[in-house]
Amino acid sequence: MTSLNLLRRRRDARTFLSLFFLLTVIPFAFSEADLNPNSPDKALSPAGTSGGRTAGYQIGAFLDQANAQSLLKELGAKDFYGEIHTKTIGEKHYWVVLVPASDIPFENIQQKLLDAGYPSMPITKTEWDSLSPH
Repeated sequence: MTSLNLLRRRRDARTFLSLFFLLTVIPFAFSEADLNPNSPDKALSPAGTSGGRTAGYQIGAFLDQANAQSLLKELGAKDFYGEIHTKTIGEKHYWVVLVPASDIPFENIQQKLLDAGYPSMPITKTEWDSLSPH
């Protein structure tokens, strides 16, 4: 078999696998709620969270309030709106810096934060509401 025929067979196999994946796997990766933008229970949170729509992103949690305020100032200087909330776990009091999710369709705040140097963790509305505003 010539190398040209071998390359054609590999390309055909890749094309077949790509089409197979598109036609069989991807349609089952989304629920009806994910595909319907008007669905009230649209699940946007990643696996492992408590479910529900993503309300925002946690940028940091600090034992020292000054560190949270410093991060909030940095975010503001890069045109991000952030909030400080508090959470008490056991005897420790944390200052949590959050950035709300955008209501603009297809605006990926999490990616914008990452591009600006701020890794984040999505949180649901239930998780957001469990924090006390500062």
